[in-house]
Amino acid sequence: AEILTAVVEDGLYEHAQFMYSYGDDPEMNSFIEFAREKNFGTIAMKTARGIGRMKDDQAFMDRLPEGTSPHNALARWLTTGTKLDAAVIRVRNLDEFVETYSGAGKELRAQDIQAIGIMTEQADRTTCRLCSKCQPHCPQGVPITEILRFERYAMDDHDWNKAKTLYAGLPNKGDTCISCGTCVEFCPQSLNIPIKLSHAHISLG
Repeated sequence: AEILTAVVEDGLYEHAQFMYSYGDDPEMNSFIEFAREKNFGTIAMKTARGIGRMKDDQAFMDRLPEGTSPHNALARWLTTGTKLDAAVIRVRNLDEFVETYSGAGKELRAQDIQAIGIMTEQADRTTCRLCSKCQPHCPQGVPITEILRFERYAMDDHDWNKAKTLYAGLPNKGDTCISCGTCVEFCPQSLNIPIKLSHAHISLG
């Protein structure tokens, strides 16, 4: 948010695209408010945080309120529950496109707000927000954010070839983590990052 704010104040650009999704993110929320005041365009990407793996989990899907779905609730929230100007939502097939498009521009209902809350709770336990706050503190220089972004390509987009190819190109992989736990201290989600890196290395390595 600090860098984006500087970009707005610099005045050279008219808009920016950045990672943003559901869940508590006061710094980015404040930036979006600031950008709106300055008439600076905002475009969110990587918005479907963890939705792919949620939809693969029938027990999770059964917890959602009747008449709601992850993509539909997400589209409603992005287009009417935030002050974004535009958003990119990853869909994998025609059904997900219909599910998403049918929610765009429509107000959040009580059951959608409940669904977003359930999704947030799940994503905060399972899916990195890619904020990079942990990254500078890794003594081994493990590219945590990159690895967990590739994990999202695999687990949520089901694009395993892309994820494995990108992972193979990293000079420093998840198996160089020494499980010191320093990164966890700086994770706003309190994710068990060493365990996630280990799992990512096994599945992508």
